[in-house]
Amino acid sequence: MAVIRWGCEGERHDSRMTEAAKDVLKAERAWMTPVKVDQHLVVNGDQLGGISFYAKWINSGRSPALQAGMWCAMRIEPRHADYPFFERINVPDNAIVGQGATVNSASRTISGQEFIDFMDGRLFVYFYSFVNYKDVFTDSVRKTEFCIRISFVSIIEKPDGRRELRFEMFNIGEQNNAT
Repeated sequence: MAVIRWGCEGERHDSRMTEAAKDVLKAERAWMTPVKVDQHLVVNGDQLGGISFYAKWINSGRSPALQAGMWCAMRIEPRHADYPFFERINVPDNAIVGQGATVNSASRTISGQEFIDFMDGRLFVYFYSFVNYKDVFTDSVRKTEFCIRISFVSIIEKPDGRRELRFEMFNIGEQNNAT
């Protein structure tokens, strides 16, 4: 005589199947991830006049990021100051970022006396960026953000005569959910 079981075993099996399906969706969904904060120099003639920082993001997921909107901000603070909190703003959300595609945020520039004080180690730069997006599996908006503290370390002269600036960049504060 065969015994047919109903109830608990079937429910546990269904629960495991549901969790496995959720894991598949997580693996297939869009994942907007920061790659790095990069910079470009502002040069006036042959003099270094400032530096601009920007965030580079990648969709490391397996489906497009839909209705994506990105923003960045920068604050320049004395070394002894607490890290700032950046207010989120509403941004246009009309971009689509394909699987494996990278996008750059706008850049923020430090120049003049603040740049001199930053290079002399008296100031920190706090750089913040976020991206909002949806994926094909849900209508909910996903939000990824990060905040880093940047300090100048040194200038290295390359064999070809080019100069390269070196910085320390550390995640700081509670506005960091980027993985």
